[in-house]
Amino acid sequence: MSATSSHSSDGPEGPDLLLSHILEMFPNSSMKLLHSNHPLLDTLATLVFFHRFTLSEARFGPSSELNAVVSKPIGSIISDDEDGSLDFLFDNIRELIVQPLDSQQDGNVEGSDVEYIKLLGLFIRRIKNLKSLDYPLPTPLSASLTTLQSLTFTSHPTFTILDFLLALPSPPPLTSLTLKNSPPSLPFTTLPGIYLKSLESLTQTPFQPPQPLEDPSSSLSSKLTFIPSFFFPPKPAVAEETIYTYLLKNSIQPTTVRTFSQSPDLIRFLDYRQSPLSSYVGLINIEILLDPYKSKNTSEFLEFIESFWWRVPSHHRYTIKKIVFYPSSSVSSSSIARYKPKQIQKLRDKLLSSSAFDITNTLKSSIRKTHRLKHLELGGLAREGFVGLIEFVIIEIYINDLERVVWHFDGIDYDDEKKVDEKVVREIKAFVKVMRWKKHRGFDGGIKVRIVPGGEMRFVAEEGYWKLVPVSTSPNTIMATSV
Repeated sequence: MSATSSHSSDGPEGPDLLLSHILEMFPNSSMKLLHSNHPLLDTLATLVFFHRFTLSEARFGPSSELNAVVSKPIGSIISDDEDGSLDFLFDNIRELIVQPLDSQQDGNVEGSDVEYIKLLGLFIRRIKNLKSLDYPLPTPLSASLTTLQSLTFTSHPTFTILDFLLALPSPPPLTSLTLKNSPPSLPFTTLPGIYLKSLESLTQTPFQPPQPLEDPSSSLSSKLTFIPSFFFPPKPAVAEETIYTYLLKNSIQPTTVRTFSQSPDLIRFLDYRQSPLSSYVGLINIEILLDPYKSKNTSEFLEFIESFWWRVPSHHRYTIKKIVFYPSSSVSSSSIARYKPKQIQKLRDKLLSSSAFDITNTLKSSIRKTHRLKHLELGGLAREGFVGLIEFVIIEIYINDLERVVWHFDGIDYDDEKKVDEKVVREIKAFVKVMRWKKHRGFDGGIKVRIVPGGEMRFVAEEGYWKLVPVSTSPNTIMATSV
């Protein structure tokens, strides 16, 4: 178990030095007793000042970072604290990150996994104001989460978000939910709407179906075969649906949606308009990372793109501030692995011959109708789309007070930007460098631009044209070359 802080210090002894000053201010404080009564705490300062904890079944060794390191496992913390002198610790914790069962260090694990899970429940019960939880374990949690606002949950073949929520004593007041590796459809009809009624932000990561293992004994599920059967009660057959259908049925309207989904249910949910009183019109941030190779049937992909631009931004035109919509290299990597290189090239050529990533009239019309859009982030497989986007920005978008534009070349993500071949980066930068756009009355070049890969860019006027240069380029150098 370790604690992490957003606070910084001038040296490795920063937290201890700060604590010593506080102790001098409170000579009768029980904190001195706590320090002496609990030698298992290497650094008390971080337990007082830091709010984020990482909890594991493992014993941890010394840390070179400014983290509090507990030299005994979780069981020792609870069993050694009979007098309740560690209550201050549980008063401070706001964010808890639970490590997976396979996160042992040096092979030292306290007892069995079952014992660890029970102790975890006891530990969380003592936290008085837990706001954020990252939970990756495939087992129920025997603790009440009445203050929990943010949940990050990793799904397992035998244990999903539904199993986790329905096993809790009462629904937590969640406003933010991140689903990792969650199947596209689940029996959401078993989940009462009260569980997500306060949801403001929904994030989904790509779903990776479980792969068959050559050695079943190495799988996580085989390591958990000793877990009592009550952890996994028999599940009756229930019709499955996407989470978007569930949200729509229960009139749950988050202001932020981040997803990789290309389901028609997503469009139906985002474009829901039954009546003026029940329509979903409060979306502020929408981020969809696309997988153009998900299916050999490219018509479904093209239809999804067309439906999005035709129906979503204009429907939320009075509230939407951020749109992220591009084919993601990280999302499509698993799909690409299923095909042979020739098949991928064939699909790519088919997409390039379509208008999938062009700045189409439908896209333009939808963006024109927005009133508060500040951030527009697009991308494509063809570089010409970038040219069309900047032209659109110069001619029209400035009217809507747009502040930032991002373009992902070849669907490259931020995380993959540094991994891109330097030759490709040079080609993209050279492509952008030679581009020129005619000046247009009213556009002052104030919009921020970023290309991925490539970095931040800015507009520079040159002989009746606008061009883009890296922000690191000196203005004097630009003036000299433009004379």
